[in-house]
Amino acid sequence: MHLDISESTAAGERFSLTNAVDPDVGSNSIKTYYLSESENFKLDIQTGSDGSKYANLVLKKALDREEEAVHNLILTAVDGGVPARSGTASIIVRVLDVNDNAPQFEQHVYSVNV
Repeated sequence: MHLDISESTAAGERFSLTNAVDPDVGSNSIKTYYLSESENFKLDIQTGSDGSKYANLVLKKALDREEEAVHNLILTAVDGGVPARSGTASIIVRVLDVNDNAPQFEQHVYSVNV
């Protein structure tokens, strides 16, 4: 799964994720989702009126493309069966650049002899 997120996106912004499908019903269906460790993202799980679980990715803090242009995350879906079964999906977040840096010279003064 691929997401493009601008580095100007405010913390707290939510992004819907493609949810796992489990043909089992009742307690054997999807029970929860987990997200790999991340400083920038967390998971918010919603329950639909039919009991289905929906995962949303939430931005915890602003992104900076110059620090990290791509974030690789793993989303894990776990069912309620015994034994529990799980499936994983890769989430690749590309950080889109905004013009947040001014050009700079490496030195304040340059000397030239002619």
